[in-house]
Amino acid sequence: MTKEELARKEKERLTNEFQHKLKTTEEERQTWESRYKTSTAQREILDAAIKNQAFDPEQIEAFLSPKSRVVEVMDDAGNPTGNFTTKVKINTTGKDGKPVTLDVSVEEAVKNMRETPDRFGNLFKDLSSGGTGGTGGNGPKGPLDVTKLSPEQYRAQRQQILSRS
Repeated sequence: MTKEELARKEKERLTNEFQHKLKTTEEERQTWESRYKTSTAQREILDAAIKNQAFDPEQIEAFLSPKSRVVEVMDDAGNPTGNFTTKVKINTTGKDGKPVTLDVSVEEAVKNMRETPDRFGNLFKDLSSGGTGGTGGNGPKGPLDVTKLSPEQYRAQRQQILSRS
């Protein structure tokens, strides 16, 4: 082989070796980035669930993880800060009563879940009232004394009970 052919073969070998190392490095980078983002989101969700007194924080994590993503925090000028946080897309009801999708922090998402006991009350401590004869939860303790209610309060209480049925 001539010197040019040897040089061309060596160049091809080095190019192929470089491409292989580059591909391997890129795959490793993506793997570690994915692991970092997953563990960061899980940790934030578990911390918020514990803070908001979830019975089983892993249930909250299983519910919110598919809806979450890790994003870089921006400063007031819109420049990246180098810090990361987790954002969650949640479906809730807006002030006008219409359904709305919000992109909120994990803390706000878990707080929203806790404040929606009709959907998520079974996931948190002290949110749901007990069953027949029960006194648990945040509901009224003991039987309601209707003799102490005004006629307006009685009608409102009666309407509330009938609307649940």
